[in-house]
Amino acid sequence: MKYVVVGGLSIDHVVSPAGEKRLDQFGGNAAYGCAGARIWAPYEVGMVARRGVGFPPEWLEAADNAGIDVAGVTAVPAPHGLIGGMIYDQRGDRDNYVSRDDLSEANGRGEKGDMSPLLLHRAQVEFGADATDIPSKYNDAVAVLLAPRYLNKQLCCIHHYR
Repeated sequence: MKYVVVGGLSIDHVVSPAGEKRLDQFGGNAAYGCAGARIWAPYEVGMVARRGVGFPPEWLEAADNAGIDVAGVTAVPAPHGLIGGMIYDQRGDRDNYVSRDDLSEANGRGEKGDMSPLLLHRAQVEFGADATDIPSKYNDAVAVLLAPRYLNKQLCCIHHYR
């Protein structure tokens, strides 16, 4: 694999500045990084991430069909923990970590959710990829985008690719 992206996969709920809701969208820094790299290198981009129970397998199938290798996506036997939402305002700024329930108001403008720092930490620890998720066929990559949240996960990936 020529290029590798190590990061997270999320199930996103998005509200546009106009109040348009898009629930259950394929997201996460691993997905976005791979989509960007894929523009220049179809079938030479590998994704390293973790997915939990409830993460739609058809999203990974779509990524694979679009030329992104998903052999580095590891299944975690727990409900998918990286689920969040973004409410964008007219300036393009956003509030993060709103829940699906927060977005259910009739006008589409929910309030910021209550995803506690503890829940967010747990989700990042459990679903943030690290070097143990990197398949050997990705070891000869010429470039790697490290997008996991925590420094210890980034460092173990850096040491993997040294």
